[in-house]
Amino acid sequence: MGGWMSIVEGAETMSLTGQSGGIVIEGLSEHELRTVMYLVGFPNLLVSLHPDYVMTHLMTPLAVDRTHVDCTWAFPKDAVETPDFDPSYAVEFWDLTNRQDWGACESVQARAQLTPRAAGTAGVRGGRRLPVRLPSGPGLHR
Repeated sequence: MGGWMSIVEGAETMSLTGQSGGIVIEGLSEHELRTVMYLVGFPNLLVSLHPDYVMTHLMTPLAVDRTHVDCTWAFPKDAVETPDFDPSYAVEFWDLTNRQDWGACESVQARAQLTPRAAGTAGVRGGRRLPVRLPSGPGLHR
């Protein structure tokens, strides 16, 4: 499973400034130079392919309420061999983004534990109840 998103006009990659501190990966098409592709390896791997680096998130469940996430970056050899290469342009962006995402997940998890829920409906929008299907299975907490 996967998907992609376009890089905004004027940006080279996903970084705090939109600029790359690296070198683009050889052989990419014009479309691939303007996109980030995401691939999911179920159950616990996310691979994001950027024009100038590849990043993985490997998630290892520790308990029903804790997960260890290992983020790894791979940069083209030519970039890494450049004496002044500094991968922080990518690492700092993802450190901030991940911390925000994880905070949102923790908030949802904490709220879900306050009130027991059952499969069915939750909340009302525009006068109608919204169907909700809760996931179940190993490592998922209800």
